[in-house]
Amino acid sequence: MLALDVCLSERRACVVATIVDVDGSAYRREGARCLIHADGEVTGILSGGCIEEDLREHAQEVLRILEPRKLLYDFRIGEDEVWGTGLGCNGAITVWLEPFDPVRAPDAAARIIGDLRQRVETR
Repeated sequence: MLALDVCLSERRACVVATIVDVDGSAYRREGARCLIHADGEVTGILSGGCIEEDLREHAQEVLRILEPRKLLYDFRIGEDEVWGTGLGCNGAITVWLEPFDPVRAPDAAARIIGDLRQRVETR
């Protein structure tokens, strides 16, 4: 939450990446978040480092068009799959990428901040 407040106060764009579904084993569970800044810096982590580079690439497009995106990373070992090989997890995660841009989309940024504050304050 603090990192997102900094982005708001500095009027810096970023992408909020949230795990919305986990099937099987994964490093993090539903609700885990990280921020991907416009310069590629990542605050937080969603995996053991195996998807962050791919998330950076998708985040750039999300920021460019200001449209959210849902991504599925399937780490389960299959005949034609390479994601699951040696990554320390054997599940699938779905990640929601949401643009946070207090300059170009201030209403959406305010909604994201409000939603996160409500979640933090809810017991």
